[in-house]
Amino acid sequence: MAGRKNANHEKPPRATNSKENNKSENHPEIEIAALDSILKNLSDLGIGSETDIQPEKSSFGTILNHLVEIVVILSKEISELKQQKQEEKEIKNQLRKCEDDLDESKQRQLKGNLILSCQKPKPGSPSIIKSDEQLGSSSISAHCIELVKQKYKVEIPEGDIQACHRLPNGSVLLKIWQRGPTSAWNRLLSGIKTGGNKEFKLFINFQMTTRRSSLMYEIRQLKKQGNLFKHGSDENGNIWIQAKESDPKKRVTQHYRQGEIYPTVTKDELMKLLEHKQ
Repeated sequence: MAGRKNANHEKPPRATNSKENNKSENHPEIEIAALDSILKNLSDLGIGSETDIQPEKSSFGTILNHLVEIVVILSKEISELKQQKQEEKEIKNQLRKCEDDLDESKQRQLKGNLILSCQKPKPGSPSIIKSDEQLGSSSISAHCIELVKQKYKVEIPEGDIQACHRLPNGSVLLKIWQRGPTSAWNRLLSGIKTGGNKEFKLFINFQMTTRRSSLMYEIRQLKKQGNLFKHGSDENGNIWIQAKESDPKKRVTQHYRQGEIYPTVTKDELMKLLEHKQ
């Protein structure tokens, strides 16, 4: 009776379905096919070779070892690529610094240089800046001295002028070498900052490097479009902008502040700077 009781309480075997059977069974051909596909993709990328690894003739362990080797190689190449990108970034920063330093050096050599220009006259009206034919026996430097006097009420001694000549675009370059504390140059700077006689349509600007002139052009365009409240420059070639009336002035040419170097901005950096302010 005891044996029968144990027999009656014996648990029947658990039924299994085909999916569980398939899951429990080992199908190396499926795994090998998947690995073969991976290896072919890696071979197409130039990593490994199909002749080196043949899944249909290799054990799963051998293939797995090859994959581990490939992963190690890939990890090393990724690490080297990151290092290369970091080195490229450092080189670009150094190049940018060299370009800024060179531009700053060129700008310093232009100190004392002024560009005189005027609006294109209407048909039949004379130009403020006279031609050589109109000047006759008078020199261009004497003419510029008179123009500056009319605009800013500052008379520059002819002995303070190092050079004066016309430029291809019709403007005139006036280079002043005497720039001491009591010189006409210092008085002229004050006049330029206040604007002088606004009815007399003569424009005097500090000469700048090609790079800074291009930046100044972009800034003037932004001002015309209403995207900039104010901008300005000085005799050292420094350029600043003021995005809004409530904003402080921001220098956009190379400068040092609190031990850190700030580069001369590019056009894209200028646009991003203004977008950030909006």
